[in-house]
Amino acid sequence: MANVAALGVIREQQDFDVIFQDAMSHDSIVDFSKSFGLPVVTFAHRDHGDLAAKLKANLKAGVKALGFLVDDTVVPMVSFALGKAEDMERVHEELLNLGIVIRWSHYVGAGPAGVLRAVVFSTHTNEQIDRLLSNLKALI
Repeated sequence: MANVAALGVIREQQDFDVIFQDAMSHDSIVDFSKSFGLPVVTFAHRDHGDLAAKLKANLKAGVKALGFLVDDTVVPMVSFALGKAEDMERVHEELLNLGIVIRWSHYVGAGPAGVLRAVVFSTHTNEQIDRLLSNLKALI
């Protein structure tokens, strides 16, 4: 019955567009996830590396959807440029004010304005990635 109560809360808050779930999730969780009609991404049981890879793919797809060119590399990171240094600084500062930390990097080859870089770890949730993407969309 504990699953039923927890799942009810999730249904009420339905503020997500994809579901990540462990491959060994209980059948009731699997059925519940399917009931949303959303994409369900299954990662290998208790495999943080596999989860990180799935989250990385979701971050990169989200940044691509905002219109940025994104390299399809094996690292769980995405870099993108807004054009002018003033815009990069503004977006970087606004995200920091919202408690979202990404790096404004000026490494050689990044161009005079630099690039913004976001990195995904296995401990990041899809909700955190969605929060970054939605705030980024609002700021650009």
